[in-house]
Amino acid sequence: CGRCKCAFCAYCLADCGDDAHRHVAECLLSSQPGEVYGLFSAFEEAQRQRRQRMVRAYLVTIQSPTVRKRVIAAVECNLTDL
Repeated sequence: CGRCKCAFCAYCLADCGDDAHRHVAECLLSSQPGEVYGLFSAFEEAQRQRRQRMVRAYLVTIQSPTVRKRVIAAVECNLTDL
């Protein structure tokens, strides 16, 4: 950002040092390959999909179906927009 001079990919959140433009244009998670500046709605969708992937990846690590169901129930209110 302009204040801290950090550069990160809006799609995958990768730390890109001091310039994210090249990475953003080539990011495999971008819904607009080759584009550097996208719509805010594309950013929101990319983040929604990223969160879905992260939740799924975590849930498969829970061996017990009972515990998995309890975890889902406990965080259900946080999953409504996914």
